[in-house]
Amino acid sequence: MEEIRRRFIQFTKSYLFRRRLQQMNNHGSGIAIVNNNDGSRGAAAVLVPLFFKEDKWQVLLTQRTHTLSSHKGDVAFPGGRKDPKDENLVATALREANEEIGLPTANVDVIETLYPVISANNLNVYPVVSFINPNFEIKLCQNEVSSAFMVPLATFLIDYNHEMKNVEYKTRRFTMHTFNYFDAINNCQYKIWGLTAILLIQISVIVHNREPDFVNHPNLIKTWIFPKLTDCNNSTRSL
Repeated sequence: MEEIRRRFIQFTKSYLFRRRLQQMNNHGSGIAIVNNNDGSRGAAAVLVPLFFKEDKWQVLLTQRTHTLSSHKGDVAFPGGRKDPKDENLVATALREANEEIGLPTANVDVIETLYPVISANNLNVYPVVSFINPNFEIKLCQNEVSSAFMVPLATFLIDYNHEMKNVEYKTRRFTMHTFNYFDAINNCQYKIWGLTAILLIQISVIVHNREPDFVNHPNLIKTWIFPKLTDCNNSTRSL
């Protein structure tokens, strides 16, 4: 566990991570990662709940209900928009996880906040990566969450269940990473795509310290960064 924590800390200090933030700043995203405040877009946070079970790293995901106004039925992390009462985006992620799946804050060990990804609703979504103790009673917010399920992180590095799909959203076309995953516990097939898939690839690359199998896919849009260890140690390199 401490090795995984070290990888995330090194990742956020790496040259490639800082360059990604600078590129986002140059394109008007207004990111201020230190104080978790963004003035040009709305801000949101998601909790990335990681845990080690059955000899592998797993992540806990949710499926949104079909009655919500946006992203109906999509697979997602627990999370949402920053509330004015939230002290910061970590507080947002913890509050949302407690409200959506009943995850107690005491069961969460926050590691790092990674660079944001811009959502289809024009929000800067910050992933708050955390270790969790999965031994808690999941209590779904029935209005927002239809199910919760765990997925091995290595799923998001494997080629056979990965596709690049063209998706139309609000008259715009996007090419998206898409994964198909069957959960035997819920006896349900899930499609994991879009922003959630982008973040899961990046998280899996860091945890498993390798590129995905589909790195040479002919239609690939590479959304992740993979700093080498020498990059991680080079925190003083000029931008």
